[in-house]
Amino acid sequence: MKKNAILLSLGFVVLIYVGLVGFSIRPVATDLYHALLNNPFNDKDFDREIWLENTGNRDQNNPRGRMAYSLRDLLAKERPDRDEVIELLGEPDFGTPDSTRVSYLLGFWSGMRMDMDTFDVSFRDGRLESIALVQH
Repeated sequence: MKKNAILLSLGFVVLIYVGLVGFSIRPVATDLYHALLNNPFNDKDFDREIWLENTGNRDQNNPRGRMAYSLRDLLAKERPDRDEVIELLGEPDFGTPDSTRVSYLLGFWSGMRMDMDTFDVSFRDGRLESIALVQH
């Protein structure tokens, strides 16, 4: 009888431990799933017309988000100056065309889809310096 109680207690402790560990790695597993298997930022090629149509779009499913990696790769390859970036992407959603950093709304695509994402472009001496996808 005492042996059964010990086994039952041990089983209960193991079950709680597995549940806690499983709960704690769930966000990591979700991030890995999106990054490796279902990356929403790498879903579509950059389309300037669709991009411009969605200026100021704060919708969770803003189609800009699906083009983010394609646009990032295009800008990294071309290394345009500030005027060329503004010509291509239109007026920024945050920042002014003459500032050192401009941001464009992408929707709520990353993580658990609770926070807004932006496509941020930084300039130094009027030239493209860096590109970042930022979760706010």
